[in-house]
Formats: sequence, C-alpha cells, structure tokens
Amino acid sequence: MEWPVKNSHLPISPNYGRSDAGLHPVPEPTLEVVAGDRVVYDEGKEVVSSPGAGESTIVSPSSPSDLTSATTPGQTQIKPFDGHYDGRHHYHHHGMEDDGKIVVTNSNNDKQPWYRKPVFLAGLIVLAVVIILAAVLGGVFGSRSRNNSSSPNSSSGSTTTTTASAAPSSTPTSIAANSPMGVSGWKNGDDNNLYVAYQAADNSLRYSKATASGSQTDFTWGDPKTLKPESTLGKNAGMTMSVSVDQSNDANSQIQLSLLYINSTSYINGLTYVTGGQAEANGFTTSDINQQKFKVAENSTLSAYWPFMLYQNTSGVVHALWYESETPYVPYSLSATAASKSNLAVVPVSRNVTKISGKGFWAIFYQNQSGKIMASPDPAFWDEKRADDLVTIVSTWNSTFPDITLPIGSSFTAFSLARGDNDKVNTFLLYQDGSDIKQAWINNDNGWQISSPKLLQGADRGTHIGCVTPAVWKSDRTFSEKLLAEESDISKCYFQKGGKLIEVRLEGKDWVDSKEISIP
Repeated sequence: MEWPVKNSHLPISPNYGRSDAGLHPVPEPTLEVVAGDRVVYDEGKEVVSSPGAGESTIVSPSSPSDLTSATTPGQTQIKPFDGHYDGRHHYHHHGMEDDGKIVVTNSNNDKQPWYRKPVFLAGLIVLAVVIILAAVLGGVFGSRSRNNSSSPNSSSGSTTTTTASAAPSSTPTSIAANSPMGVSGWKNGDDNNLYVAYQAADNSLRYSKATASGSQTDFTWGDPKTLKPESTLGKNAGMTMSVSVDQSNDANSQIQLSLLYINSTSYINGLTYVTGGQAEANGFTTSDINQQKFKVAENSTLSAYWPFMLYQNTSGVVHALWYESETPYVPYSLSATAASKSNLAVVPVSRNVTKISGKGFWAIFYQNQSGKIMASPDPAFWDEKRADDLVTIVSTWNSTFPDITLPIGSSFTAFSLARGDNDKVNTFLLYQDGSDIKQAWINNDNGWQISSPKLLQGADRGTHIGCVTPAVWKSDRTFSEKLLAEESDISKCYFQKGGKLIEVRLEGKDWVDSKEISIP
C-alpha cells in the first residue's frame, strides 16, 4: 500500500492565531528574495527583526550574545526560547522429437556414435569442470557479498515490496545498508504506537508501524508502507521523527506525527500525519517546512524532539527550530560548532513539557572537531535564567560526562525517560565503538556511567541507531497533560545487524528482547 502525499496546509502551523508578544528571536539565514509575503532564506548571516522598526538588521553570528534579538533604542533585548507554551502544535536444444527424446541415429558404417567420439567426451569433461568451478566461485563470491552487506558502502539488492511477513525472513531485507532512521512512539491510555521510518535499497522512503492495546506488551508490526514525498531523499541523508498534538479544524485535537528528512539537494523536507479525526484519511501530507528552503550542510544529520529540531548549517553551526515560538520556522544559532558529518541528538531533561519548551530543560549531543561527543544541557545558554534544579543538572553533566572520542561521523543517539514521580529524568547515550554499541547513562544524582550491553554487540559498522523518547504534550480541549513516561514497553532502540533491522528493549540499564523487525 502506498500513501499518496497531498499538498495540504494540514497541519496548521504552530501557534496559529496567537501572538507571543515580545518574542522576537534571531533567525539564522539571510534574506535572499522577498516576493509578496514570502521570504526565501540562504545561509551566511542572520536577519534580525526589530519590533515596530519596519525593517531588518543584518548581524553575523559571532558570539552567544548574538543570540539576542535586535531592538529599538530603550528596549530590553529578548533572548530566543524565552517564551511560554500554550499547547498549540502543528507538521523493483538438442534436436528433440515430439516425444521429447534425443534423436540417436545408427548406421552400418565404421563411424562411432556421436556420444562416443573423443572430442565429444573431452567436451563433456570440460563442461563438467566449468560447472564445478562456477558453483565453487559462486559460493565464495556469494558469501563475500553477504559478509560485505554490513559495510557502509554496500546496499541490499533485493526487490522492494510493500508487504511484510509475520516471521523473520532469511532473505535480505529491503532496508538500505546503514539506512538513516526516524523513530518515535507514544503511550496514551490504551493507545500504544511505535513508528520507524527508513530508506529502502531503491532509495524510496518507507515506514513501519507497530501497535499494542491495553495491557498487551507484544507489539504487532504492520506491513511496511512506501511514501512518495515531494522530493527524493539524499543518499543516507539525515532523517528524524517527532510527535505533537495537532490543533486543526476538527472538534477534537489529534496526535500528529512529523517525519523530517534531507532531500537530494540538501534542503530539509517533511511529511506530517494526523493520526485521527477528519484529517487521518489524508495520510502523510507535505509539510509547510518544504516551502521554507532550509539549506543544510552537505553531511548534516537531523534530530527532533518536540518542540525542537536540530540540524547543521553550511558553516557547521548547530541550529534549532523551535516550534513553540511565534515564528516556528526561524532557526536559532546555538553555541555549538559540530564537526562535519557529526550526528546530532536532542532530549528533554525534565518530564514537564512547560519546562522543556520554555525554560531550558533540554539538552543536545554532537561531536566536536576532535571527535569528542559533547553534551550540552540548556544549549540556549542563559545562566541568569536557570532554575536551581536546572543549575544542578548542568553542573552534574558538565563535571561527570565521560570523555567519549570516536572517529568523526560515528553513530550515536540519545533518549530520556522519567525517573519517577519527580521531574528528574534518566538519559541514555548509545554510541558505536567498533562493531559494538555502548552506552553512557545517568540515572541518579551522582553522574554519568558507561557500560557495554551484550545485546548491543555485533552491530553493522556504520549503522544508524534510533531510540524512542516518549512524547509529551500539554493539556488542551481533548488531551490531559502528558508527562514524560518512565521505562515501559515502548522503551526501545533500533539498529542494523547483518543488514537486518533489530529491536531491543530497555530494562533497567540493560537490554532485553532482541528481535528482528521483518522488512521484506
């Protein structure tokens, strides 16, 4: 089954119909074309809009102080992310007689029958040798091909289909070798969902969905579905997913899934799926972000956790889109310069969505120019606005985060889970070191630790890793407030091993229930 992608204005852009008075963040791109009310951006400089000034000011991102917005004389400078949350979200003969017998002639002359001539016998011997050699060489090269399927430069040659068998298949899967992945999930009463998006061997964009109801703990994976986005994906390009609550024209708000990826021309593209109500029948629709023309670094990756989405601009600086602002498609420069090809990760460091969205309780991970993984809680960097509990988090992370230095471009990801009935969270960083995936984690107030879980060993070199951080949202006309969930049956991560997609589930600080997700 294929989802047609329709050009649609659903979902509505975030914060439709509201105004965040005084919130005027500093956008990263420079103004390139202005046509009517449409602005096309390019990278390089930042456009700063002054409230009531009637014009734009150009500044260069040179220091953390440049993160403030330009103001008219006498105004107080406004810093990005300094806002509030109101719950509005949007996003492949021999000659035969009729009886089938070979004709054998017999004559009285002295000629040998054709099948006893030395030349013929020699030919048979040669033919037999050729067949044997072909079989042997075929086995050798076939084995090498299978063994190489886990290398970053290899890809599956299987035929892409849109169906999945219920049991694991011994044939190669259609997922591309070291495919990028977008992973997301949520628990809402008896409604439990997991989504994994990936790139197929034919470069198409596909996703699989798993559901479980009530007390059921075993998720049932549906048939993979192929999407037809507006633009093709870049090869092994960045991809991410996030979950929010859509404020559309339905009587009830709906849970919405956002799938973002980098297309073949290095622009951010997206698809959105409103999972209920009138809009559900539309399937995945083209996101408004396609019209914004966000150009990213050639090797940029993506990471998202609502309301944030990270990417690298062409200068290597990590940028964030913040969907809770009045200008949700204006990027903010963070004080983080990542190495080219660095992976990115964003996680919450509180279970409360208000703190996550507007008070600095979020963190990012990236590699610096030396290959060291950097962990940065409150990446907007406002010491004077930090609450005491955030100050403690920042201090603990800065003093205890381990020195993890890897080849630049090594795979890693991160996720968070609630620690209990307080606002504290447990955060896990999974990273590939050789063929094994290791983890660093913090689940108490004493600091970070490192381990090498058995079920994370033997992954394909260069595999992408995707993990689920449960969705959060604020109460609205339909939903009660959703706090970050504790460890549960959706606490899962995904990676490739032997070319296949593997799922594991977190239990404490270890991993259990390793299984193959069948993608024929």
